[in-house]
Amino acid sequence: MSIRFYKDTKRFVIHTKHTTYAFEVVLDRYLYHLYYGKRTTVLPEAAFPHYSFSPYPASANADYSPDILPLECSFFGCGDFRSAALRLSADGTGVCDFAYRSYRIFKGRTLPEGLPSARADGHTETLEVTLLDEINHCRLKLCYTVFADADVISRYMILENTGESPVTIEKCMPLMLDIGRSDLDMISLYGAHCREVSLQRVPLHHGIQSVYSNRGCSSHQYNPFIALCDHKATETRGEAYGFNFVYSGSFLDEVEVDQQAKTRVLMGLGSDCFSYTLNAGECFSSPEAVMTYSATGIGTMSRNFHRFIREHILPPKAKEPHPVVLNTWEACYFDIDQEKLIRFAREAKKTGFDMLVMDDGWFGKRNHDRAGLGDWIENKEKFPDGLAAFVQKIKEQGIQFGIWI
Repeated sequence: MSIRFYKDTKRFVIHTKHTTYAFEVVLDRYLYHLYYGKRTTVLPEAAFPHYSFSPYPASANADYSPDILPLECSFFGCGDFRSAALRLSADGTGVCDFAYRSYRIFKGRTLPEGLPSARADGHTETLEVTLLDEINHCRLKLCYTVFADADVISRYMILENTGESPVTIEKCMPLMLDIGRSDLDMISLYGAHCREVSLQRVPLHHGIQSVYSNRGCSSHQYNPFIALCDHKATETRGEAYGFNFVYSGSFLDEVEVDQQAKTRVLMGLGSDCFSYTLNAGECFSSPEAVMTYSATGIGTMSRNFHRFIREHILPPKAKEPHPVVLNTWEACYFDIDQEKLIRFAREAKKTGFDMLVMDDGWFGKRNHDRAGLGDWIENKEKFPDGLAAFVQKIKEQGIQFGIWI
């Protein structure tokens, strides 16, 4: 089994092939994060240092403050003044405070239809931890799906409105990880058209560092991936944590260094361009985010994700042999028409190509780079018989057809 619950300590322990993740229930209410790192059977004990200037819940003792301890999921208004993973609004305050109620461990996984998600296999297990918020009358399920062979853990949350009044989700970050240090570098990927996926590596500092997109897509500007690593980590040496959001819409990745020089990582939908109202009895499921850890450098971290994406994200058809493609762009640019491309396809077949891809210039008045973009209707001057007839003629040359949009 990859997931174990120890009743005597109320401790959850997750093992992958090379890593261990652990947290436990404290004061019968809070989820205290214990460890994420190299696989081990020796775990730290929960510690409660006393700090005078942090608020303490009346229901807890004088040693517990949500503001200074490592947590599995932090809620806005619960006494933790660091960046929150979840913020709800039912009465205008945004306050929510969930408490542990139960758990279940099962084979496979559950995710609603319509969201991108990783495929389970025969070894996949899921831990589902249920919490209740008596203020907003909501039930929250924190889900941890374990892909042990890839050393990857998936995180997502499911929120249900069990009350009678609407509740609005104002911030939703399904992945949260508290790390007990801040002497780390943050790696992110930024870019623009023709210079995508540029690497940035900077040291963490106090306060919040973030990458995000509010464009409705993940975008060339920022990739929904970040990593934290030792200052001197290389491809083959040092610790590295990797995080990725399995979602192509707007996102927020936050990394906060707090008053104790500890680090909190958050990944999810953020609050810009996001607000979702749950009526009585309705459920909301977040997209999933995935994380991995390497004790042997940045290269192992990235290969963990590569293996995970190949085996659990890419459709099986993607592993089939790909066609050898000839694209029209560099040869013709915008100067294309039906007869020219039929000759092009005929010659491509002779030289061993499997597919002809018709690039830019086939639609609207797209004769140069300052017109027509987005007018996805064939240019009748170039293709007088229409695209369907044209494509059929290309295929008659014994070659497959592709189109650029």
